[in-house]
Amino acid sequence: MNIYQLKIELKYIEPKITRTILVQEEFTFSELANVLMSAFNWGGGHLWQFRFQSSGFTKGSHKAFTYIAEAYEDDFDVNEDQLEASALELNEILNSERKKINFEYDFGDGWEHEITLQKVLEKDSSLDYPICIKGARNTPPEDCGSYPGYEQILEHYANPKKFKAEIKEFEEWFGGKYDSEYFNLDETNEAIQENYN
Repeated sequence: MNIYQLKIELKYIEPKITRTILVQEEFTFSELANVLMSAFNWGGGHLWQFRFQSSGFTKGSHKAFTYIAEAYEDDFDVNEDQLEASALELNEILNSERKKINFEYDFGDGWEHEITLQKVLEKDSSLDYPICIKGARNTPPEDCGSYPGYEQILEHYANPKKFKAEIKEFEEWFGGKYDSEYFNLDETNEAIQENYN
């Protein structure tokens, strides 16, 4: 059994918010979604999907994409290019190093993550998979209003005297102070193991 080293970057944000995780190659995309949500501290209360560029054809002048998502009974608008996440293993799509795929969480806020298969490794019996081995910076607060809302939060914290009332309101709404630089590897792995096992 091979292990995939995946680097995940939350797109459109500087400085970068990243996680590097190790997962088994036969993980399903549903399992990977759960690990990603744990690694980025997303609550899991929103829809998600993976997306990758379909090889060999385009529709009109646009690139064609294939989507991987959960199948819902009440989903009457299923894309013909959609694959079922729980029935598809990583090694069926991510089958070469440096291959990329996108993960979108929360279709309202539209948090987009770029996933790169960095390395294919042999299993290390001393590690409990899945595991996060590296990360940088805190995930934006969930339901904060997408990228513009996140930028506004950072602006407020950068000038706390000017935005004292706004920060107080934000902290009451989100349940505490937000530190955009915070990342704790042990806490991240505890969340991954708790949600995976």
